[in-house]
Amino acid sequence: MNAIKKHIIFKSLTVLLALMLFVPAGVKMAHVFAHHHHKVCTNGDNLHIHQVDLDCEFHKFQINNNFSFSDYTFTFFIEKETPIELVSQYSFISEFQRLQASLRGPPVLI
Repeated sequence: MNAIKKHIIFKSLTVLLALMLFVPAGVKMAHVFAHHHHKVCTNGDNLHIHQVDLDCEFHKFQINNNFSFSDYTFTFFIEKETPIELVSQYSFISEFQRLQASLRGPPVLI
């Protein structure tokens, strides 16, 4: 019984939230079609100006908020370039120059 109540509450809250999403669009559509009288001008012989209804201030209310993402990109990790370490007897990049005696073999003809 408890699971059925939770299911009914969940479904009703889902429907309520869905309706709340469509309320602003419904209000705008109701305002567009309310008090809309379209008069057809039949007097085409002389020049005249039609009366314009400027009393509607609904366009001054902004329902949606404009949000734009910034162009700033944040980098979490900065990759450091690691130098290549050469471990060789022939490289002279170290602080001292190694002697060539370490490259010689044992004396054979003495």
